[in-house]
Amino acid sequence: MVLPAALAACGGDCASLSGEEQANCAFEAIAQQVEAGRLDEAEAGIAALPDQLAREFVRLRLAIRHPEQAARWCAAVTEEPARGQCDKLLGRPHLRRAP
Repeated sequence: MVLPAALAACGGDCASLSGEEQANCAFEAIAQQVEAGRLDEAEAGIAALPDQLAREFVRLRLAIRHPEQAARWCAAVTEEPARGQCDKLLGRPHLRRAP
């Protein structure tokens, strides 16, 4: 997976990792952008992920980590099982409150 420089994280470049470690590194880099309020950069990072399933699971994980933004992150999730998980999260308004 080739990721843009914006996703360099985890003490190095996510591209130097592979498999699940690479996916987790990319997610953490994108999550840091969200936490810093750089949502456009986070969206660009998600768009740079090479496959739809990876993009959807990043969006689902962001919705879980930031339930107050769940509607935003789940809006583009269309494939199962991530869509079902988003539906569950969105169906529970008490989970969407900021911590």
